[in-house]
Amino acid sequence: MFSKKILVGLLTCLLIAMSLEATPLAVAEPQEVEFVGTWGYPRPPTGHFNPYLPYAIYPSGLTWDKLAYYIRLTEEFVPSLATSWKLDRERGQITVNLRRGVVWHDGVSFTSKDVWCTFILGKLFKWRIWDYITKIETPDDFTIIFYFSPEKFSIFLEQWVLNQYIYAPYHIYGEFADRVATAKTDEEMKTILAEFSNFKPEKLIGTGPFILESVTESEMVLKKNPKHWTADVIKIDVIRVPNSLTAEASWALFFAGEADYGWPGTPKKVEDEILKRPYMHLITPTDVAGPAVWFNTRKYPLNITEVRQAIAYVIDRKTACEVTGVPWFPVETPDGILADVEKKWVSDELRAKLNNYECNLTKAEEILKGLGFTKGPDGIWVTPKGTKFAVEVTAPAGWVDTVMMMENVAAQLKAFGIDTTFRTPEVTKYWAEDFPQGKYDITWGWWGYWHFHPYVSFYNIFMYYNGYMYPGHGFGRKAILDGEEVDLWDLVSTLEKTVEFEKQKAIVEKLIRILNYYLPVLPMGEKHIQVFYSTKRFTDWPSVVERYDLWQNCPGDAVGALSLMMQLGYIKPVGVAPPAVTVPPELKELPEAVKNLTDRISEMAGEISAVREDLHSLAAQVSSLTSSLMATQIITIILLLAVLVFIIRRKPGT
Repeated sequence: MFSKKILVGLLTCLLIAMSLEATPLAVAEPQEVEFVGTWGYPRPPTGHFNPYLPYAIYPSGLTWDKLAYYIRLTEEFVPSLATSWKLDRERGQITVNLRRGVVWHDGVSFTSKDVWCTFILGKLFKWRIWDYITKIETPDDFTIIFYFSPEKFSIFLEQWVLNQYIYAPYHIYGEFADRVATAKTDEEMKTILAEFSNFKPEKLIGTGPFILESVTESEMVLKKNPKHWTADVIKIDVIRVPNSLTAEASWALFFAGEADYGWPGTPKKVEDEILKRPYMHLITPTDVAGPAVWFNTRKYPLNITEVRQAIAYVIDRKTACEVTGVPWFPVETPDGILADVEKKWVSDELRAKLNNYECNLTKAEEILKGLGFTKGPDGIWVTPKGTKFAVEVTAPAGWVDTVMMMENVAAQLKAFGIDTTFRTPEVTKYWAEDFPQGKYDITWGWWGYWHFHPYVSFYNIFMYYNGYMYPGHGFGRKAILDGEEVDLWDLVSTLEKTVEFEKQKAIVEKLIRILNYYLPVLPMGEKHIQVFYSTKRFTDWPSVVERYDLWQNCPGDAVGALSLMMQLGYIKPVGVAPPAVTVPPELKELPEAVKNLTDRISEMAGEISAVREDLHSLAAQVSSLTSSLMATQIITIILLLAVLVFIIRRKPGT
């Protein structure tokens, strides 16, 4: 028979064991699903959060929503901030009904006033929509009406309204929007624009499916917005974007298997190396755009039409496209029309009138000599003014395919006898300043501009980068066609509001002929974008066959296309393990300790036989590591205390 001290000690150990049994099992927190994209953005502090201005950090559809996404291949819309809309041409209005319950990332409710604010500020930057709409009304928080004159209608009006990111919350930008709305003169607008150009919000605030958590010179991090209406559909928690301002930076991430999505221009050899990895895939939709040589027509002798024509004869477009090693296909005729719609817009009769500028050095020499150019003893052409014919060719640094093309163009011009130098300006400065402001002699630029309708390309070539918004190539508004002066801005604007196709085609033919003859811009090739995606960490990417329309939205806004894919339920993580169960260290040896304790108690004297069964039951509970019931514990503890009291009060020898 055990002594009272031993028995008391054993029962005390049992009570301690029971308290340990109540320790809950810890469930490990599920790991966040991280997606890695590889593209570039302006480095802060130069990079900022005002999306209207150059050098803006622009996460596109990840942080902002459109009223509706326009699917260019099918010409359909996917609702987003707008749930429904109606275009009424007779009454001259587009009525948009907005989604309820949407909040900005800072917690402020989204309303029609935010949409109003976004479009009103577009006036400062001459958004094309303001050439057509007369006013915008917000009759309530979830309705917005765009008014236009029925006599002045654009075929793109519905697209301009719906396919616009809403990125100017009224509670942040409203002060400027109110002033723009009440401004009466151009001078007032210029003053507001000057002040607005210095407005750089401290944070990027959107309504989109991801919130910008941090951005540094080297990396951007976005976290899923739990309040977005597609939060349950999106299976990605974090998006990390290493700042890949060069194609080489993106390639390195793909080689290491560390990036899930990106679209760097990639030579064939590098492309093949990337695709050796079984999880890497490539899709090449038409970029609905292409590379072009842009001439600064303000600079002598590039301001002479025939000089630009001579240069067009010097350049072998096929070689310049092929040297890049990427899917850029040389245009047959520089007419500004994309191959997929060439037959729609260019008749056989028109084609016969166009010059295809096939590489012909003899023809180029004849043109220059006819203008009074001569060749010096060093083989360099001399202008009629007696100066060397010297040009600088530029291309944005880090855009490898672009650099390779323009370096080849420079080499061709130099071999022909033009004193040519080649330079690659820093990429963000190039697009923010050099290109739009016309700070170049001969440079690289786009044509096509990500839309199958030729209006968009001609608008950018003959208006937007021709004095309407930016100085650009500086060709000017006027051109002579068939002996008559043509106002290019008026011609492009007329195309924009012409509904009947045959009338559109007649205008397009004029613009084609003007571009093909005057060549302020020389279309070089048509680009197919290279979109790389990885199935190493993510599956359920949209089918290239069944949902090619989603991939075709990548050109011009590959980040927005990615966001739309996620919101539609595509792109899911591979092999996410269920949360692991972690056993606290103090419980790992508990079963064996309880068993030993039970064995020892079983040897006790008959005084405690009445509670033996209770003790065995308790030991079984502890050994199984299940959660104990508080009620049972309390009753058992009372019984054990009763036994202790019984033993302590028992007389010696009894």
